[in-house]
Amino acid sequence: MPTEPSEMRPTCPTDPVETAEVFVMKRMDPREAAAYEEHLARCQACSKAVEMTRAFVQGTRDACRQLADDDEKPK
Repeated sequence: MPTEPSEMRPTCPTDPVETAEVFVMKRMDPREAAAYEEHLARCQACSKAVEMTRAFVQGTRDACRQLADDDEKPK
């Protein structure tokens, strides 16, 4: 399988999972976030990390809401 020239390959962050978390949680500097969004447009691996992180965060939020709803129900 031919590889792309190194200057064409997107440069991934050192820790793609941590970077995805910072991006999803909106703790990234706006300029850095804009550059990362451009990277995501070209990098399937980092896009997948962001997708999985968003799903994890949403699942955690849903679970917390369910627990809160369960606590409010009469016993």
